[in-house]
Amino acid sequence: MPEPLNLDFARAAQAEVSAAIEYVRANGGDAERFADRVSEVLKEATARLAEEVADSDDGKPWQRTHAGASITYSQPVYRLDVETATKRKRGNSAGLWFAYYSLRDIAGGGKPDTMYIHAFRHSAGRPIGDDGDTGE
Repeated sequence: MPEPLNLDFARAAQAEVSAAIEYVRANGGDAERFADRVSEVLKEATARLAEEVADSDDGKPWQRTHAGASITYSQPVYRLDVETATKRKRGNSAGLWFAYYSLRDIAGGGKPDTMYIHAFRHSAGRPIGDDGDTGE
């Protein structure tokens, strides 16, 4: 089993995560549980992606890129669903966030070793690429 990928954030993405935590806190939610759940999902993703990269010949994960985010950031960008609610009704966006990320080869080993979060948005927000977002 390969080591999980490293996790890194764009400054804007880190600010978006912090703002989301503050939003949950300000609206009477359990901000600590929310932050823990976000961390848990991202940690699980780094482990899963490390396995996918290790198993692929080209060092790419199995999922498709997100077109709007890839255009915005001028590189292949993927979207990770981050469910923070214990129960979500079908079609309800409460508790669903998106982490937009790319994979980077920071160590120069020929395959990605870092999951780089570009943006963290609520699912009810306009998708990246449709909101005038110009990237980092």
